[in-house]
Order: sequence, then C-alpha cells, then structure tokens
Amino acid sequence: MKMKSVLLLLFLTLSANAELENLVQINDNLNSTAQKSPSIASDDKGNFYSIWIDYRNNKLGEIFFSKSEDSGKTWSENKFIFNSDIPNSKFQRYATLKTHGDNLYVCWMSTVNAKIEVFFCKSTDKGETFTNPLIVSDDNSKYNQDFPVMNVDDNGGIHIAAIDNRNHEQGKVSFAELMYTHSTDEGETWSPNKIISNFNVNAGACECCWPALDTYTDTDGNVTVSVLYRSNINNLRVSYLANSYDGGLNFEQPRRVGFEDWIIDFCPVSGPSIEYDNSGKLHMTYKTISDIYYSSFDSNNPTNNETHIASGDNPGLVFNEHTGRVYISYENYESNRLQTRIVEVSQSNNVSSSNLILPMNSDISMSNLDMIFSNEKVYMNWEGETEGNENSNIWFAEYISKLSSVEYSINASAIKTDNEGNLIISTNEFNTKLVISDLMGKILIEQELNIPVKDYIVDLSQLNFKVLLSNIISPRGNTSRIIIK
Repeated sequence: MKMKSVLLLLFLTLSANAELENLVQINDNLNSTAQKSPSIASDDKGNFYSIWIDYRNNKLGEIFFSKSEDSGKTWSENKFIFNSDIPNSKFQRYATLKTHGDNLYVCWMSTVNAKIEVFFCKSTDKGETFTNPLIVSDDNSKYNQDFPVMNVDDNGGIHIAAIDNRNHEQGKVSFAELMYTHSTDEGETWSPNKIISNFNVNAGACECCWPALDTYTDTDGNVTVSVLYRSNINNLRVSYLANSYDGGLNFEQPRRVGFEDWIIDFCPVSGPSIEYDNSGKLHMTYKTISDIYYSSFDSNNPTNNETHIASGDNPGLVFNEHTGRVYISYENYESNRLQTRIVEVSQSNNVSSSNLILPMNSDISMSNLDMIFSNEKVYMNWEGETEGNENSNIWFAEYISKLSSVEYSINASAIKTDNEGNLIISTNEFNTKLVISDLMGKILIEQELNIPVKDYIVDLSQLNFKVLLSNIISPRGNTSRIIIK
C-alpha cells in the first residue's frame, strides 16, 4: 500500500541576542603569561570563588584561587594553591571547585612519581587557607587516573569520578574505565575506588574525554548520584549514564544516552555536561560526531530522548531555577576565530534558540567556559585571549538574556510514511499529542507523546479511509499532514 502526502510546516522567526554585564578580569598578574581553564562556584551568601591553571611562575602550571564578596565586581588577591609537574598541564583544565556552607572543595589531576593521580584539598574558612593536597585514588600511585570531576550533595557528601587506567595498564582490559569514590566526612577519608562502567566485558570509558557528575537530594535526604561519560565499547564512543540511588553505594548498569553511533579508534577529547534541576530532572548535553545534543532524564520516566542543538564542540550546561531555562554553551569556529554560543532551552514552552556571546570588549575571545546559577542569575567564568596576544586571562561576567522571540521548525524528515501503512514520527517536541481524524473531523486515533520521540510508529493499516488528516499538537501550534492512501 503506497502512500503520498502533503506536508504543512510551521516556522516562527528568530529575533534574539544576549550580552554580558560587569565584565571583570580575575587574574591579577600584569606580566604576559597564560591563565587557563577556570572553574567557578558560589555559596549561599552570594560570594563567588574561582580557580584556574596559572603559568605566571613556571611553564608547568599551578592552581590559583580568587574570591569576590561583592557579587563579582571586585576579586581578591590571587592565591597559589598547588604546583604541578605534569609536562602538559593544560589537561588540568578539569580542575573543579565546589562549595558547601563555608567549605570550599578543590579536585584536580596531578602527578606523583610520573603517574597522574586525582588530588583533593579543602578550605574551611572561605578560601583564606587550604589544606595540603591528598590523593583520592587508591592504587598507591602505580597507575594513571585523570580527568576528574566532583560534586557535593545537599547533605555534604563529596563525590568524585575520574577516568581510571589501572586495569588497562595491567593488561586486564583493553580500555580505560570510569572510577568513582565519595567522602562523608568533608574529604578526610574516601571510599574504596569503584569501577562503574563495566556492564559487560567490552564496556570501557573513553581514555581522555572528561565525564560529568551531579547529585540530587530529595525531601527525605536520599541522594541520587549521576555520572555521564563517553564510552569505549570496541571503539563505540557514545554517552552512557551511570546512576546511583543510594548516595553512591551502588550503581545501576549504565544506560545509553542518544541515538547516533560514533565509532572511531581515537578519543575525541570532548566530554558532556549535566545538572539536576530543583524537581529532580537531570539535564544533559553531549557531543556526537559533529553535533551537540540536549537530553533530559527522569527516573520516573526514563525513556531516552534528545534534541539537536547545533554543530560544535565542548558543550557545557547550567539550569536557571528562576526562569526554568537550560543554558547550553558550545564552541565553534567562524572566520577562523573561536566563538562561543549559548542555546537557551525553555522547559515551559519547549523552545530552543541560539545567541552569539560577545563580551563587552569584542576583542576578547571566549573558551573553556564555566557557568553557574546564583541569586536568580547566570554567571560565567572563562579563559579569554585579547586579539593579537597569545596569552590568556581569566574573566567573569553576568549573562543577560535578551530573548524576545523564538525560532522553531518541524522539518519534513520528522514525519513520514512507509509502504506498510505506518506513520513514522520523529520530533524533538515535548508534551505533544498525535491526533488522526477523517476529513469530517471524526477522531480515529489520539495518542499523547509526552517526550521527544525518534521513529515512533503508528499503524494506519486498519483504518478504512482513503484520506486522513494527521495533526501533531504542541504548546506552540499544530503541524498538519494530509495522508492519501
């Protein structure tokens, strides 16, 4: 049974932009050196804290720290935290800073006896002093662990995940793995390292793609730990999500996120980003072959879904609890210059729109961006070069959205028919309804599509009508298709 169709498309126009306010340079060295890969955090009093890799004193890179107690307008004298002897210490861009109460926690990678280890230190006085670093990997510095990420739950538990090579370097497996550990005593002691990526004999983690980790604490104090990482399963480099619903004691078998296969025999060096919102919904962004995708996860509705964002690299994400929007950052090159863009994903009206980020001084580039939500606003911390100067500085600013309207389209490939009498739907819409009726308006099929779907099949073979009307109804309008059987 062959079908022909006429497709009606809905397009809304885009008129959107954004700007940065209160642009401030955080690093205070005046000589021309490089500062790289910042991480930003804030506390419940509105103070901001930043760490980065600094090259002012040596070519190998050191971790420096600064804080602001006036909403980011001014920053303290830069403080040295730790020196590293990593020959290529640019990989320390994966240093992470988090807060809990008056405590600051720092996690990063460094070397001991030529082996890369995961380090941790803390401050209990808002950054005035820091403890001596300790190693949280438990292999006695025999093997390499790197690309660590860290988060702190509402109960004060500290959670760290990292790429682990101990089994690979011993020849037990042919790939790197994902390691997890946690502390319940403010980082004084750590649980035995646990491999959480080994759900079959070939399941590993990409050797140099950083993972992402976040936690959610419910009203009863129960902690969910989620780690999103890039796999290496016979060179399949896609995203997998590992969840623990008991504070990290036990992890479920990781589940795949995203539909597109990416099989390559090298590491693409592009990790994901995740964040829980205040309702317990996990928001995720990740890169596939050349494109950035957004996806969400709810343990009560775990069906896989994803929304295409754009072509790019190095995705980041933050959830704005005040507006309900997810802000996704990514990098790309335009006119041989590195650009950073922000995509705002509205969970209320299900709209994605793209905004080019241009700092107040357009001569400043933007890379290795870190975003944070604080006091009902979104703030940004990044590494920026001034045009004509190869050295970089650490910048801070408030992100101001000027989104005035939205862009949306349902393209022709999203709805199609086959020769078996089926309607096939692929859409990135949320909260949609499919209604199929005859030309007199009598409803024959009505189905809720509450999440984005890919190749969702609706059997039309039993409907004894030559002409049907298919409607996909969304909060922003309907898309209609006439089906001629």
